[in-house]
Amino acid sequence: MKIPVSARPGAAGCALVFLLALTGLAPALHAEDWPTYMRDNSRLGWTTEQLSFPLTEQWRVVSVAAPEKGNTGPENRIIEKKLLRHRITFDDAFHVAVVGDRVFYGSSVDHQVRCLELVSGNEQWRFTTGGAVRLAPTVHDGKVYTGSDDGFAYCLDASDGRLIWKRRAGPSPEMILGRGEMISRWPVRTGILVAPGEDEKALAYFGAGIFPHELVVLHAVDAATGDVHWKIDNISQESAGRNDLSPQGYFLANEDLLVIPSGRSLPAVLERATGKSVRKMRASWRSDGGGVVGGTQALLADDQIYVWGAHHILAMSQETGKVGFGWFAGHQMAVAGENDAFAANGTQVVRLDRMGYAEWSRKKHALDMELYQLNRKLRGAKDRDAIRVEMQEVG
Repeated sequence: MKIPVSARPGAAGCALVFLLALTGLAPALHAEDWPTYMRDNSRLGWTTEQLSFPLTEQWRVVSVAAPEKGNTGPENRIIEKKLLRHRITFDDAFHVAVVGDRVFYGSSVDHQVRCLELVSGNEQWRFTTGGAVRLAPTVHDGKVYTGSDDGFAYCLDASDGRLIWKRRAGPSPEMILGRGEMISRWPVRTGILVAPGEDEKALAYFGAGIFPHELVVLHAVDAATGDVHWKIDNISQESAGRNDLSPQGYFLANEDLLVIPSGRSLPAVLERATGKSVRKMRASWRSDGGGVVGGTQALLADDQIYVWGAHHILAMSQETGKVGFGWFAGHQMAVAGENDAFAANGTQVVRLDRMGYAEWSRKKHALDMELYQLNRKLRGAKDRDAIRVEMQEVG
């Protein structure tokens, strides 16, 4: 069994560690591939494969420095007694893809994509881009796909790192200063999602740009050649500047829809075949959102889009965009099978009965909304004692 463990900053820089089971020294061991971030285009983070214990470290590769994040966090800001958390978190580690007997990852430190031999950790090849590589590559049909802060999307040969094609994602080679180095005005800060098109020919989807009102561009290209299938570059213009889409993070897809995480706001949903906008998700953090929501992580399950927030994970209908299925506590979550979920909150990991938890969270949210409305009444009420009694009955 092969288990990729992404890098986290530490006192000695940043270690990239890949563990094999104690018996995992022979290449004959079969293990399921992990070809993209969180394994598949739904980002479920789950595999049916079983671990064999105990696990032992076989090798490690240490980066010269910790990851260089592209965005600053909220710096311990508190709003209405809630501590805000960083919601743009796709580049806090060197995330990996594992296919066959090879490991692939990109670096925001030295701008390179690397391929390592799984059993030994020996480097097989490296490819240098013109900017930080902030997200895990995607491996498909013998090719490696990645984006860079230099504004290009790249397709490489998985066997030797040879460049097959690259495409400028923005409209021009204009550069700006970003976090201490020159980057494209339209950096590619999305994962490159690969999925079959209508004729079963694989398409690669990615976005460029981070400033909604200064032009962002979305692409679907032939995964083999880089030829454009569709391109959307008029998002803000069509909505008179009201669309806050900022394509950042890992795209998600089902058979019909493309879901695009959008910076600190909620995702956008497009038709995968045409790029036509379906909706830009909305939720009020004081009411139906149940807290600050929106960020660069999401997963698809239960006909819902599970969207990460500062305080919890919000489920929104894939079909309508409406909330109401559930509000899940935690900062990270993986979904397994018909009814399991595994949520982490920074101090512990818990296993959830997903449907039971969702039902419980709906009841809790209804009570939270009652308290919210009573608090509003309390602020302008003359008979505050009566409202306080009412609040105690609800709480």
